[in-house]
Amino acid sequence: MSYKTLEGDKGRGCKFMNTHTHSKFLHVKFELYTHRPHSSGRCYQTGYMSNGSTTFVESKACPKGPPKGGVWFAVSIKVHGKDVQVYLDGDLVTSVKSHFTPQARGGAFTFHGYKNVVLFRNFEIVPQPSYVSKKCARAVEYPDYVKLDANHGKWPQDGFCHMAYLEDGGQSTDYQLSVDLFNVMGWMGVNSGHLGVFFNAEDQDNYDFIYFRFEKYLF
Repeated sequence: MSYKTLEGDKGRGCKFMNTHTHSKFLHVKFELYTHRPHSSGRCYQTGYMSNGSTTFVESKACPKGPPKGGVWFAVSIKVHGKDVQVYLDGDLVTSVKSHFTPQARGGAFTFHGYKNVVLFRNFEIVPQPSYVSKKCARAVEYPDYVKLDANHGKWPQDGFCHMAYLEDGGQSTDYQLSVDLFNVMGWMGVNSGHLGVFFNAEDQDNYDFIYFRFEKYLF
């Protein structure tokens, strides 16, 4: 899976797992930072969403620096029971313990309230999920990518703008989620914002997640 940002490197994009659809979610709860310092020392943020409330867990630098806005970058998540490995463009970023029970269900997300607009494409969960659930007023599916427009609403009142891939069925203790992400814009242009993925999703309000920052390239 890869994400892309078009107008600002201050954006946040994420992906989630353990949901039931063409891509599966892990039952992991997202932990988020509401404070977003303009620093390359905090490339990513892990956490979980529980009953609609976010909890932030870990925020550190990426070994090769944060992703850039305005270009596609690949994110993959490998789940082995409660052990989760996160990769950015093929490089291991972090290994964490999930909050939720593993489930091959997940999706991509960004934040409301920060003018975030992001794209994602090539979303895949192995094994495959079966239906799509949206929690974003402006989510548009194009032939080659999906656009999540969160340039409205407020954080934290309106939560994440996300698209989830869910599937009816049992749990998968081992699975992989991958996607390409693209940061279009954030509150200070293409190199600002938040985008990521969520996984181990029990439903739209309970899952694990990770998102990325771009602030290193602002100054």
